[in-house]
Amino acid sequence: MVHSSGRVSWRSLAMVLAGYSLLALLMTYPLVVRLSSHLAGSGDDMWLFQWNNWWLRKALFERLNPYFTTYMFYPQGVSLVYHNFSWLNTGIWLVLEPLVGSIAAYNVTFLLTFILSGTTTYILIAYLTHSRPAAFVAGLVFAFSPYHLSHFNHPNLISVQWLPLCVLFLMRTVREGSQWSDVLFCIASLVLTALSRWQLLTFAAILMVLYLGYSLAFEREHWNRQTVLALLAIGLGAAVCIGLLLFPLLSSTVKGAASDEMLMEEQQDWAQTDLLAYIVPNRLHPLLGPLVAPLYERFRKNRGEIAFLGYSVLLLAGYGAVRARRNALYWVLSASCLVLLALGPILRLNGRLYPAFPMPYRLVGWSLPIQAMRFPDRFNVMVSLPLAVLAGYGLTDIHKRLSCIRRLATARWWRTVAVGGSSVVLAFLVLFEYLSIPLPTVAPSISPFYQDLARDEGDYAILEVPMGRGYSKAYMFLQTFHGKRLVEGHVSRTPPGAYDTITHNPMLASLSERSNLDTNHCDLSRQLNSLAADNIRAIVIHKVDVPSDRLAIWRDYLTINPYYEDDGLVVYRTHPTMQQDFEMAGALGGGLALVRATVAPTHTTQGGTVWIDLRWTATQTPAGDYAARLALVNKAGQVVQETTAPLCGDWPTSAWGRDALAVDRRQLQVDPYLVPSAYRLTLSAVETQSGQVLTPTQDIAIVEVEALERHFTAPPMLKSINATFEQAMTLLGYDLRQEASTLRLTLHWQALHRLGYYKIFVHLYDAQSGDLARQSDAVPRNWMYPTNWWEAGEVVSDDVVLDLSGLAVGRYQLAVGVYEPGTGVRLRLPSGQDHLVLEKEIILP
Repeated sequence: MVHSSGRVSWRSLAMVLAGYSLLALLMTYPLVVRLSSHLAGSGDDMWLFQWNNWWLRKALFERLNPYFTTYMFYPQGVSLVYHNFSWLNTGIWLVLEPLVGSIAAYNVTFLLTFILSGTTTYILIAYLTHSRPAAFVAGLVFAFSPYHLSHFNHPNLISVQWLPLCVLFLMRTVREGSQWSDVLFCIASLVLTALSRWQLLTFAAILMVLYLGYSLAFEREHWNRQTVLALLAIGLGAAVCIGLLLFPLLSSTVKGAASDEMLMEEQQDWAQTDLLAYIVPNRLHPLLGPLVAPLYERFRKNRGEIAFLGYSVLLLAGYGAVRARRNALYWVLSASCLVLLALGPILRLNGRLYPAFPMPYRLVGWSLPIQAMRFPDRFNVMVSLPLAVLAGYGLTDIHKRLSCIRRLATARWWRTVAVGGSSVVLAFLVLFEYLSIPLPTVAPSISPFYQDLARDEGDYAILEVPMGRGYSKAYMFLQTFHGKRLVEGHVSRTPPGAYDTITHNPMLASLSERSNLDTNHCDLSRQLNSLAADNIRAIVIHKVDVPSDRLAIWRDYLTINPYYEDDGLVVYRTHPTMQQDFEMAGALGGGLALVRATVAPTHTTQGGTVWIDLRWTATQTPAGDYAARLALVNKAGQVVQETTAPLCGDWPTSAWGRDALAVDRRQLQVDPYLVPSAYRLTLSAVETQSGQVLTPTQDIAIVEVEALERHFTAPPMLKSINATFEQAMTLLGYDLRQEASTLRLTLHWQALHRLGYYKIFVHLYDAQSGDLARQSDAVPRNWMYPTNWWEAGEVVSDDVVLDLSGLAVGRYQLAVGVYEPGTGVRLRLPSGQDHLVLEKEIILP
């Protein structure tokens, strides 16, 4: 029952709690049947909140500093001063976890936000209206607003259940003679709000300041010296209690340890509410959601947040505002203020911005309390509270009118049916419009690898890949099972310097900045050992998050065998050793050994390129610096071609230790004049200073070399020239044809002997001005057939295409020449000219 003072009896409160509990189970279905197996939510923040619970429990029982951890961003650690902890939710979880388990404790804490939000709103509205049915229905508005239900991934944001009590006890302090019990309860409500999430104090400040301004204007009869003292006591008491809770944060801010960018990471100009969103039905509604999906696609440019207020609620609140008049003024003012803040700095309507309509947010959006909310649309979390109160006023008035119908006013059964029936109908309408089932839930999947890791009592770190804030929350959740430290992590406001260790390590920097493993580094084990030196013992790659082609490249580069693999994970040690993680394929002397050699292609032509991929190791610390020699050996055992180069340029072998791993990728261009045959490709180690070849030499492949297709007879051609460039090569003639926007020239050359390396240019000049209009400057056959491959007497036809698009109509001339790329010196004709004019006049239409 509700007393004449508006206070709620304990019996009535118990019934209300039971009612909201049943409705919470209904509105969050199917969570009730998955309480111990699934987590409420579908995003990644739920993983983070479970980590928060785990970390605070660990800090409590192991006497660690809760505001600093080395379990993330290992080994340097990271400050958690600006991390979003919900101390109260974690406290509830700590009590429940031993009784029902970690997952069920999380879900019950999540459900309590709705149950308690409804109950505290009920208490507030019962005080204001003295109507239990109206208070219960209005409590549904705040408890199950679509904005609250849609934030299943942010339970700390919707932990606003104590804010109705902040307003209630402030009102009672002013209106009821400043009883000190109300002062204490108001302070306690503010403290509970801060413990839920410190940013929620912004909402409390807005609502309480607005009420004090309203009360000074319209309730002056309640103000006296005692009232002022009581309000000062609330302010001072809350400041002391909350200040103690937020001391690390405040201290860090005062010392300047946090930049503005750290405190307010996101910009405020896009995460705002679309005005149309307030009247567009909830997109999570099982029946209406599909109908409004196209509208939410427009909203998606602005995060697509749900802000639907409900048609029945808006009508009821509007009616209540009219009927309650002055009593409703404060709540109308509060709702208007919150909506204006949620709309952000620029009006957005139906997905479009209207810069011509600047919003009041611009006047206050710069302030720390407002910016600390990060997104303007988050002010919607409180819009439903003043709407609930206004709806309560409206429903109370409806009940009074139903109860006073003439001829039936004296019938007790009529009053009961009228009040109860209207309450049930309106409750049904509110719940139907707010329906958001099925609530997304996720069943955590834990690889046996992490279970094995949990049984290992060692204290070390693992590197989870791919890196990035988008993945770190899931890794942190997994950490609650295995307990090992992480190289990366996620902090709500990332402190400066958190990524210093990562950015200074080449392997980690590549994975963090480009989401890719840089496979160009030859010093593989040196990179891995840099992780092992920091006690990072394993690289855990999540297959589902890495494209298969990229994963294949990573596997190949890492060279070693994974020590664990299943459908979801592949895990590598950071301190690989021979026999355990890889095998030696053969020794080459000097302590060097080959792990594997890959040669491709093994069939090529004269002048072709063979790619060799070598993986080196050391059976002992090499005594000196060595290079690798690749040689082609003919059937008679003669070396016909060889090349020598260091194994790993910036990592000499003298710096290698036992079990070192190096990636040595090189290419061998087959001599274009090599006799076609089958050759053994051999590998040997060579002392860098003396050039001495160490034994044994290993055969790593058989390379089949085929003859190039060469022509020694001139083909038919449009124009014959026979112009010789410095007794090196003769231009026999050419073919020329003009198409719509291109000029196609085929040059027919003949080598007088084996040539050096030359490039051929073709120039198109304006015949009148002599200006160069177009040119080609390349190795013959589109860089695929260099002149140093040509045999004596060989005829080579080379196609050159000039793009004519954009050229003015007129007369042009075409010229050709040959030059040495290294010096730029052109080969001359017998006439002394360094180029040959093919066509003096080409008329371009």
